[in-house]
Amino acid sequence: MNVVFHALASFGVSHVAARDLPAHPATQRRELRVILPAFVAGVLSHGLLDGLKHGYPIPYAVDPPLALLLAVAWCACVTRRYRLLVAVVFLGAVLPDLVDLGPGVVNRLFGWRLPTLHHHLFPWHWRDGSGSLYPSKGRRLFPCEATLDGGDNQTVSITNHLIVVTLALLAIASNRTPFRQLTKSSSPQSP
Repeated sequence: MNVVFHALASFGVSHVAARDLPAHPATQRRELRVILPAFVAGVLSHGLLDGLKHGYPIPYAVDPPLALLLAVAWCACVTRRYRLLVAVVFLGAVLPDLVDLGPGVVNRLFGWRLPTLHHHLFPWHWRDGSGSLYPSKGRRLFPCEATLDGGDNQTVSITNHLIVVTLALLAIASNRTPFRQLTKSSSPQSP
């Protein structure tokens, strides 16, 4: 899936994990008991989303910067107490793409020649493990690739994206504690 959807999922994971983060800074060990499993959940959420049948509605040149912008904005919207958690889960959710696909994307965008992996490390990026769907546009697809414009694949892709967004928003709404509270402007009180 696009990195933006991985980012949204990471925000949902971080809001659920925030329930177990002590309200006030505690020992590093106690905080790591929440942050490390949340990081792993971010990585695993990536695999879960990539396993779903999906197209790529956001262009690849816009997608990573937009996801990074969302993460920075999200960190600005949560209190300092939860920023590390949000950032670590976001990193976990995008780490598989950074490792397996990052150098190739950078090379394609900037014309660089960074070394790339010959075989992807994460199984959901392998041809048989991915739910990626691509528009055929008359090109011949690899045996394990599926076409976005075949059968109901477009509908399935849109439905899966809507499910991901809905579940992420529900997870975020289930714990709004991390959000900064907007202060009410000073207004004269009537007697």
